[in-house]
This record gives sequence, C-alpha cells and structure tokens, in this order.
Amino acid sequence: MDETIARNGESQSTKTWLVQDYFSKPKNPRAIIFLDRDDTLIKDLGIKTHKKLPKIHLNFVKELSILANELNHKLIFVIITNQSRILKRETSMLALKSFHFLLVIYCRMYGVRIQRIVTCPHTVSVNCECRKPKPTTILDTINNFNCESIPRFMVGNNISDIQAGLNASCFTIGISENINEPAKIESNKLFLGYFTLKSSFAQNILNKVGHT
Repeated sequence: MDETIARNGESQSTKTWLVQDYFSKPKNPRAIIFLDRDDTLIKDLGIKTHKKLPKIHLNFVKELSILANELNHKLIFVIITNQSRILKRETSMLALKSFHFLLVIYCRMYGVRIQRIVTCPHTVSVNCECRKPKPTTILDTINNFNCESIPRFMVGNNISDIQAGLNASCFTIGISENINEPAKIESNKLFLGYFTLKSSFAQNILNKVGHT
C-alpha cells in the first residue's frame, strides 16, 4: 500500500486530502469508476464505523464484480469519501487507515480491486477543495492516473455524490434510498438513474463503456 497526502499548493487545512493506493493501475483501462463509501459500498454505523469490521453491501460489491469480470479487470476503482469525523476527532487517522485496509481486502475477496481511496477529513465549515460535491479529488485522480480519454463514472447515495460526479463530467448513478431533491439532477444527460442497493446497475455502465 502506498499512502500520500495530496496538497494543492495552499493552506494545508483546506487543501489537503488523504490518498491511499493499494493496487496498481491496470494496463489499458476501459473505464474509471468512483464510488462513495458510506451507505453505498458499506453500511454507515456513525462514529462506531471505524471501530468495527466493514459491513459491506454484498449485492453492491457483486455488481462491481460483474463489471470487473465483463471488462477483464480493465477497470480503475476509486473510493471518494467525506470523513469529517477526523477533524471532529470522533475517529482517528490510524482507525481510518486500518478500516480501509480491511475494506480493500474484503472487496478483493469478491474480485474487486480498489486501486485508491481518497478521503476528505474536513467539515463543511472549512470550505476545503476536497469535500464532495466539489469535483477536485475526482479530477485530480483522473489526471494522476492519466485516464482523461476513458469513460468515467460516479456511484453514490447522497446528493453531494451525484453533484460531484456531474461536476466532474462523470456518468453518474444514484443509490436511491438516501438521495434528497432528485429533481435537480434528473434532467442531466450524464445522470444514468437511481438504483436501490438490491438492484442491478452494472449493465448501465457496461452499455456506456461499450458505446464510448
């Protein structure tokens, strides 16, 4: 695992985010898929989350596995997560890193290689560059992986996930249980629709990869 703190040239308190790398970029990737973490990939247990083993949403991970298999693992998976509990001191960086390490192992057991996890540790009041719905960390990752020319996707349960994806010109999928004010984004041509955690969204992504 390679771990770095990315800085964007200004005040560290507002321009710093945590980058954790796990698997190398596949050769000739077909697409890059950004994933929200809490209540999308895993169950959010509040301040207890990092004190327990990751509670993976199994059907969601199986959908990612379908994508990986259909595209011969020529995919880049990146988790983009807001974790303001770090700044609030409700959890520690050590607990976060340990939790993410286990999460990557669990996903790998189902054939899903998470290449990178990007964490914003700030609260809304900090007005940082890395907190969703700002697209900064998505665009930075695309540039860092040199994959501007391949299809990009964002999948998340919150309106901030959807907005971040659309702001970064990603094809975007909403996990419907916790999305608020959906009418604001339904008309965007990059928005591929809402899906529950028990429904299948893989084919929608495969259709876009096959036609771009």
